[in-house]
Amino acid sequence: MLSSDATYDVPIDRGPIDPLMCLVGLGLLSLGTIMSFAASWPVSLDLVGTPYHFAFRHSIFAGLSVLAIFAGFMTSLRRLWAFRTPITLLLMTLLILVLVPGIGHAAGGARRWLNFKFFNVQGGELAKVAALFAWSSIWLKLRALPTRHSPSDWRGLVYRLRIELGTLLVMLVLLLVEPDFGTASLIAIVTWLILYLGNVPLKPLLTMVVGGAVAAGLLIFSSEYRMRRIFAFFDPWSHRLDEGYQISQSLIAIGHSGLSGSGLGGSVQKLHFLPAAHTDFIASIVAEELGLLGLLILSLGYLFWALASFRYRKVLHSVPLLQGMLLSIGVLFFVQAFFNLFVCVGLLPTKGLTLPLVSYGGSSMLVSGYLLGLSLNIAARARTR
Repeated sequence: MLSSDATYDVPIDRGPIDPLMCLVGLGLLSLGTIMSFAASWPVSLDLVGTPYHFAFRHSIFAGLSVLAIFAGFMTSLRRLWAFRTPITLLLMTLLILVLVPGIGHAAGGARRWLNFKFFNVQGGELAKVAALFAWSSIWLKLRALPTRHSPSDWRGLVYRLRIELGTLLVMLVLLLVEPDFGTASLIAIVTWLILYLGNVPLKPLLTMVVGGAVAAGLLIFSSEYRMRRIFAFFDPWSHRLDEGYQISQSLIAIGHSGLSGSGLGGSVQKLHFLPAAHTDFIASIVAEELGLLGLLILSLGYLFWALASFRYRKVLHSVPLLQGMLLSIGVLFFVQAFFNLFVCVGLLPTKGLTLPLVSYGGSSMLVSGYLLGLSLNIAARARTR
């Protein structure tokens, strides 16, 4: 039994691994390893005197990510779900510790990292695992109700989901205090999409949208810096020497790409023109060096992951927990990837979100790898059905 709420017919034996899902995941990880060196060597040479520093670290984390994928694939889903509460409490505690001076590491005006001796761990990445349990539980409870919920009983529905929604709300508050607006926005949007896909009535969903818009407006208008960021988003060229500099340089990189790009290693913007070229804006370097065709293939990889989660949706109809977990991971990957891509092409304000499995960043790569392994785990069990 995975939960006391219902009975689940969970296959013990895994079927064959989904070759396309595995190929796409490892392909994204390999592309990230190649592009990390291509995009990071100038800043690496400038900071530590060698062009291989960030590429070497990325390669190490890529190897650890492969182990994380294997760990996710071999995870006992029954045990994972049984220990969801202590795991969530542990991850929430770590998210709180990020805010403690001396433990949390501050950089760029935000305190987002746990500072260990040899590496830092980003709290927002850990929050995604805790959020996965909440999203899966929400889906589980929604599936236990009639397919179409009456618009008049939405207050009872919110009460039924109070623990999960309360956990996510606390998580959002902690992320906003850091501040990590990108991860907070990501978790909020994925939560909304899970509720929407679960046939929650329109009224509470619209209420959430209005409430979120009001909260975002208050946060923006309460800070002059955030106001300047919004102005720069609407007209980056008028602010290209200050808040609009990063997005302007990103647009220049993409504008110079053409269909096939300048060739691997041929980027100009990575030569100290585009900040965060190997992290948040690595997609811009992909476009500049591999062209719009390379950027399209990259985008299709994430789109495939989202479609794969829907492909097994009917197969897992009688196993709503696994259905909800696979769906949540697919939506999370899709939303985070397209958040990043939309920022690079100027369709969203800068958020500080990485490109899963591709951007430089150990926490992001390891968490993304583990979630990818969980997806392969669930898909392999679905293939036995």
